[in-house]
Amino acid sequence: MPEFVVSLDFPLMKVANDLNPDALRRPQSKNKVCSDKEFLDLAVGHWGQTFTKIVTDAENALKMSRRTTAVYLKRLTEKGLITTAGGLYWAASV
Repeated sequence: MPEFVVSLDFPLMKVANDLNPDALRRPQSKNKVCSDKEFLDLAVGHWGQTFTKIVTDAENALKMSRRTTAVYLKRLTEKGLITTAGGLYWAASV
C-alpha cells in the first residue's frame, strides 16, 4: 500500500492528497553529528583501536557522546566500513 497523509476534520480523518508524505519526514542525515567519513578519519583510523580510545577521540574531535559513538560503530561495522577483531576497531579497506 502506498504511503499517504491524513488530516483531521473532526470527527473524521480524511486523506490529504495535496500533501507529500516524504516531505513530512526529517531526513536521517540531518540528525547525524558528523559524516561517516569524518567519524572514520577522526575517531577510528586505519589502525586497530580499542572502544575506549575511539570514544575518547570522538569526544575530543567531534564532541560526540559515548552512546552516539557506540551507535556509529555498530552501524558502520554492519555496513562493512569498520572491521573489528579481538576488541579492536579499524576502518575497512575499501
